[in-house]
Amino acid sequence: MLLFILLLFFAFASFALSASLKLLRLLLKEGGNDLPEVHTLFMYKRAQALFPSISPFEILLSFFSISKRIVHSALTFALAAAFFYLYFTTSFSLLFLILGLIVLSGLLFVVNDYLGSKTGEHFPRFSLKVLLPSASLLLLLLLPLCYPLFKLLSAFPEFWFDYLPLGEKGKQKIIDLLHETSPDKELSQHDKRLLGSVFLFKESIAREVMVPRVDVFFLEAETSIEAAAALLMTEGYSRIPVYRGSVDNISGVLMYKDLLNKYMEYAQKGNDPTILAAPIESIQKGVLYTPETKKISLLLQEFKKKQVHLAIVVDEYGGTEGIVSIEDILEEIVGEISDEYDEAESLYEKSGEGAFKIDAKMSISDVETELGIHIPEGSDYDTVGGYIFHLTGTIPKEGFIIDGDAFQIEVLHSSDRCVEEVRIVKT
Repeated sequence: MLLFILLLFFAFASFALSASLKLLRLLLKEGGNDLPEVHTLFMYKRAQALFPSISPFEILLSFFSISKRIVHSALTFALAAAFFYLYFTTSFSLLFLILGLIVLSGLLFVVNDYLGSKTGEHFPRFSLKVLLPSASLLLLLLLPLCYPLFKLLSAFPEFWFDYLPLGEKGKQKIIDLLHETSPDKELSQHDKRLLGSVFLFKESIAREVMVPRVDVFFLEAETSIEAAAALLMTEGYSRIPVYRGSVDNISGVLMYKDLLNKYMEYAQKGNDPTILAAPIESIQKGVLYTPETKKISLLLQEFKKKQVHLAIVVDEYGGTEGIVSIEDILEEIVGEISDEYDEAESLYEKSGEGAFKIDAKMSISDVETELGIHIPEGSDYDTVGGYIFHLTGTIPKEGFIIDGDAFQIEVLHSSDRCVEEVRIVKT
C-alpha cells in the first residue's frame, strides 16, 4: 500500500513540476516574472539568500528543472519496485507484468509531462495559485539534493538542463574576453561593443536609462488642444506626460497623432473653435508606471505586451522620478539613436591633454566607455554629478576639486539644485 501511495505522490510531483516549469518559462518570456505570487514563494526567497548575485527567478527555474529530473528518477525506481513486488507476491505472468510496466511507465511519464506542460500553458491562473506553491514545497523537500547538484552541474549545463543562469562571473568573463580580442575582419570594435552591451543589458534598471524628471517636458491636463499643439511644435516630442495638479500625479500620455486627428476634425467641421479649445485630457491615453529598480529587459517585454512606448518611472513613495521610452531601452544596446530632427548634442568636449569638460548629467558608464576614465560606481548614483553629491554630501561651489585614484574633478558650474558642469583630468 505504501508503495502505491509513493507512486501517486511522485506522479503528482512530476505533474506539478512540469506545469510549474512551463508556467515559469512563459512568465519569463512575457515579462511576468515580477508577479507577487512568484516573489512570495518560500523558495524564491531562499534562492535570493543562496545566490544573491544571480536573479532568484532564474535560480528557481534551474532548481525546478533539476527537481523534475530527480522526481522522474524516483518515479522510475518506484515503478521498478512495484514490478518486483507484484512479481513475487502475485500469480501474474512475467510477460503480463512487463507489458503492464511498459504501459504504466508510458502513461505516467508522457501524460505527466504532456498534461503538466499543457496545464501550465493553458491554465496559468490555476497553475499560479495551486500547482506552483505545491511544487515550491516539493522543491523545499528536495533542496538538500538540488543545491549540491546545482553547484556540481553548473560547470556542465549542456549535459543536463537547458536553462542555467550564466551569473555575473560568467558574463564578466565573456566581456573581458571581448576586450582582450584584437579587432579584425570578423570582430570589429563596434561588434565587440555591441556584444558587450547585450550581456550588460539584462542587468540594467530603469533608473539608469530614464530621462530624469527635471529634463522631462510635461503638460497640464487642462491645457487646450491648440496650446498643446503649439508647445509640441516647439519641443519636438511625439509623446508627452500629462499631469493634474502636480507632476507627481501623472494622469495620462498625450500622443501627437491624436492632436493631428483633432486638427483634421477641426478642418472637416468648418473650423469649429470648440474642438481646439477642449482640454488635452479628453484625448490622452492611459499611462504605464514602472518602479525605478525594474530591469529594462522586463520593461521592454511589458512594452511589447501592452503595446506602449513610454512609461513613468516612480520611486518607492509613488513620486515621479522620470520617464523611460522604448528608444531609451534600445539605445542601451545599439547606442544613441537620432532622427532627422534631433540636434547633435555632446555631453563632453576636450579641453587639453587628457582633460575634458563634461556635463554633470553624463553617466559614469559613458565616461568610462567614451573617455576611458574609471569613476567608482555606486547603487545610489549613476551620473558624474551624482558621484560628486554622494562623495561630498552637498552641492559644491565652483572651483571645488576632487582627487580620485586616476583622475581629478573640478566643478566648473553649479546651481542651488545640482552640479551642472565639471572638468575632469586623467592623472
